[in-house]
Amino acid sequence: DVTVEIETMDKGGNCIGQMYTKRGQERVNLGVALVEAGLARVNEYSVNYTPCGDALKREEAVAKRKRLNIWKDYVEPSAEELAAAKAAAALGSLNTMTVCVSEIVNGSTFFAQDQSEASVSKLKAIEKELAAIPADAPGAGEVQISKNTTCLALFDDGSGNKWFRAKILRVVPQGGEEKHALIRYIDYGNEEVVP
Repeated sequence: DVTVEIETMDKGGNCIGQMYTKRGQERVNLGVALVEAGLARVNEYSVNYTPCGDALKREEAVAKRKRLNIWKDYVEPSAEELAAAKAAAALGSLNTMTVCVSEIVNGSTFFAQDQSEASVSKLKAIEKELAAIPADAPGAGEVQISKNTTCLALFDDGSGNKWFRAKILRVVPQGGEEKHALIRYIDYGNEEVVP
């Protein structure tokens, strides 16, 4: 004899509830019985939303202490490990970085540069190398125009034309044989059509 009691449904339409069976005349919560036997573990998030949450936590602690089944090799975490885990959970395990927004396309799309010392140094080295190429260098800027090609493109950043790394987003026909390209400057995110 098995009884299932549906408590709620999640966003995915999955049923959440309890399953009970009989042991003699006693009604037994199968989830609690599995945790008690060391055959299941408690989900730290979900346990707070079920009426038998306290029983599940209590039985898991007992199974850990007795080292039953899945807990046979369990080692109690140190106070430092518990504090670190609690701090990580409080932060949601977020990784943060400092960035500089280099281009805002619209309300939901923007480009940013990593401002870590290593990234800034790498970009400066690339720009220094590109600055050594004259804007009118023979053959400079000549590239087969095709989508997703990485190339160099001239851009006037306010101090004159300089070479920057770019990627061709699409070919823009200009009448006759002439083609232009819509490019995105890789390191900054801005776009423009170039011949």
